[in-house]
Amino acid sequence: MRWSRVLRGRIENGTCPLERIDKVVVFGGGSFGTAMAAVLARQKAELHVILLLRDPYTCLSINHDHTNSRYLEGYELPHNLKATTSISEAIAGAQYAVHALPVQQTRTFLESIKDVLPPDVPLISVSKGLELGSGKMMSEIIPAVLGRKHPAVFLSGPSFAREVMDRRPTGIVAAAKDLRLAREAGAKPATISGLSGLGDIMLTCYGSLSRNRAIGVKLGQGVPLEEILKSSKQVAEGVPTAGVVVGLGRRYKVSLPVLTAVAQVLNSSLRADQAVAEIMNLPQIEER
Repeated sequence: MRWSRVLRGRIENGTCPLERIDKVVVFGGGSFGTAMAAVLARQKAELHVILLLRDPYTCLSINHDHTNSRYLEGYELPHNLKATTSISEAIAGAQYAVHALPVQQTRTFLESIKDVLPPDVPLISVSKGLELGSGKMMSEIIPAVLGRKHPAVFLSGPSFAREVMDRRPTGIVAAAKDLRLAREAGAKPATISGLSGLGDIMLTCYGSLSRNRAIGVKLGQGVPLEEILKSSKQVAEGVPTAGVVVGLGRRYKVSLPVLTAVAQVLNSSLRADQAVAEIMNLPQIEER
């Protein structure tokens, strides 16, 4: 009831962002990008939500059949959600942009749109992970590539695309340096023990829909990583990110024995059973 009163009050006072916008662009038509676009489109029938994609066949599926047959087959999408492969058409007139591309594709993509994306259109990132090579976070990649302090909000939390499409209860946290943007999306500074921290980790580790967990289970069963990745259409950010985090651990002199073992399994220098044995035989040390 409390939150319903807050939302109703925002709408009545004209402070709810959805009340004053008529177009949002979503970059990336994977499962989560499509789910985010669908959630936005459901909130306001007059809102024009457009997905910017590379695949014309997926565009056709969304625009004519109102379904993303590649990533979210079986779910009907709102009719005010459209898709296009044209960058200029997608961005023109948009008041917000949602970035839902994998981190490893972000730099190339942002390079392609930086001259078209207006500097005052807030970028809402739902991408997770660290960039290979640089070890940078999305909050570092965006201004570096765009060459400016672009307004940005970062969403994180325990949520799966299919559960979002099924309208199951979920929660995420929005963070931004700009207090106004943070308030428009909902954010608190202490989040590590909340949704975006431990909540996200728990869902990734234990959720049956987790791509990272599914890969871990198959690796434990002895299936080669290359074979696992070939059998999936979707990106599991944990695969490229593990090695990056280990590199950051070395840089900042943080001991990460479990993650180091995981990275070694992923690069085929260690079997899963060997990794478990090595972790269990780590020397006992006093923690302070």
